Amino acid sequence: MVEFIGAYFQNQFFFYLIALLVSISSSAFGVSGAVLIPLAALYFGPKEAVAITTLYFLFQNVTKLVFFKEHIKWAVASRMTLWALPGVALGAALLVYLPADLFGKILGVGMIAFVLGDALKLRYRGEQVAVPGAMPLWGVLYGIFSGALGSGNLVKGPLFLSMGLLKESYVATYAATSLFMNIPKIGIYAFSGIITVTILIQSIPFLVIAIVGSWTGKKVLGYVTNDIFYYAAVIVCVVSALGLILR
Repeated sequence: MVEFIGAYFQNQFFFYLIALLVSISSSAFGVSGAVLIPLAALYFGPKEAVAITTLYFLFQNVTKLVFFKEHIKWAVASRMTLWALPGVALGAALLVYLPADLFGKILGVGMIAFVLGDALKLRYRGEQVAVPGAMPLWGVLYGIFSGALGSGNLVKGPLFLSMGLLKESYVATYAATSLFMNIPKIGIYAFSGIITVTILIQSIPFLVIAIVGSWTGKKVLGYVTNDIFYYAAVIVCVVSALGLILR
């Protein structure tokens, strides 16, 4: 019995360590924390994992905004969120009629083509703040994929890169849009009873992880060049897309 309890806490420690590394990478390279969801399900159960990781994403996005607030491109974040909200409802409806695996494969192929096409331009990656005229389309797509697959970051990431949002501006604007999408989800989870007092207590370590990870990630980001950040983010997008295609 003692050995079982000891192994349990070792596993918990390992999980929190992975969460901290993901938090640091998220602030340093804009890596999505969605990788934690299946791992969390092993420790807390499927529904509890969704609730806890959603709270973690909230903590992570809030701490990012505290550390990177001066770099947020509000013109991009506000328009992306505005158009994404109706897309979420459409995405949830599509999930009912279209198999999620097929939907994910379509998304994966499209995003690989988009991000590789942008990377092959080999142009200077500066702070191009202008909001493209196609933002309504991209915003709706972001919402659709978020509603259908649980995360639309695979759409948002390549778009922000193509607009020239790098390093601090990428991380800050990414966090702002994600925060606006997480708040209504948490409200629904709380109303439906998925987020309980027990879940809130279990999520406390993730608040500490989010603070430490965001602070450390900001320090690491200071040593990362625009080119390194861009191609690291491209690799993450391509690997994520391949995961959708091959799963």
